[in-house]
Amino acid sequence: MLKWCAKHPYLFSIYYFIFYLAFFAICERFITVPVWTVHSAVDDMIPFSALGIIPYLLWFPWIVITVVGLLRWGPRKEYLHACFTMYTGMTLILIFYCIVPNGLALRPVAVPGNDFFASLVQLIYAHDTPINVCPSLHVYVSVSMDLAWSHSSLLKEHGWVKILLHLLDLAICIGVMLVKQHSIIDVISGIVLALLIDLFITKKFQAISDTEFLQA
Repeated sequence: MLKWCAKHPYLFSIYYFIFYLAFFAICERFITVPVWTVHSAVDDMIPFSALGIIPYLLWFPWIVITVVGLLRWGPRKEYLHACFTMYTGMTLILIFYCIVPNGLALRPVAVPGNDFFASLVQLIYAHDTPINVCPSLHVYVSVSMDLAWSHSSLLKEHGWVKILLHLLDLAICIGVMLVKQHSIIDVISGIVLALLIDLFITKKFQAISDTEFLQA
């Protein structure tokens, strides 16, 4: 499978995202009543802020930049390392949603304010249900991408870019809580899962020589 992925990197990501979107749609369609309402006392201490929608939405172009950037300019091994880390966790999280349906009751009854950012939050609320939230996919993928760029040789001499990406990652983790899309429990579980899976994938890839990817 690894050799096929190395030989067909575009198809690998395209096929996975088709699978993921279909799986996610099924979860959204059939998992509508949570058996676990995720909540922590810390959540009640975090104020709502519509400005959190800014890093929340930056997550989407960051995915495209990461996947396309590593594929276009990075070594094939680094691209596959990032993809296997992201895709493994994303799949496991969806499976967890099926086994333990969960949701939130943190959203305000009415989004405060009527400015542009408040309108964006309302738009997200209308299209993204507070179901299937723990672990947070937003956080898991953010941390995975941050780790991917930390590993990447592309930024070996650009430490300042890594710092900016660390800050973006942190902003996303905070942003999802500020707009009440996630509990701190979702965030912490997403971070821990990303670190564990990245460690596992890193060890697996260390046992594979670079020539195996070049020969694919």
